[in-house]
Amino acid sequence: MGKIGLNELTCLLRELCGDMDISADTELYESGLLDSFAFIGLLSELDGRGIRIEPTEWGMERFSSAEAIMDIILQKE
Repeated sequence: MGKIGLNELTCLLRELCGDMDISADTELYESGLLDSFAFIGLLSELDGRGIRIEPTEWGMERFSSAEAIMDIILQKE
């Protein structure tokens, strides 16, 4: 597990959310950048790397930034 680093996660979020200005601490959920389509895409990409996060396992507020998502990934190890 944890087969993704913060920089790679941030790049993935830029692609999924369609915003090249996303940084590790950019507010994703409250700003609307991480919408339902991007969220499902994120879960799918992580699952493909062996990082399984069930959609019901965490509230969307836990996905507030790349740093917060990285914390979730690290807790899964």
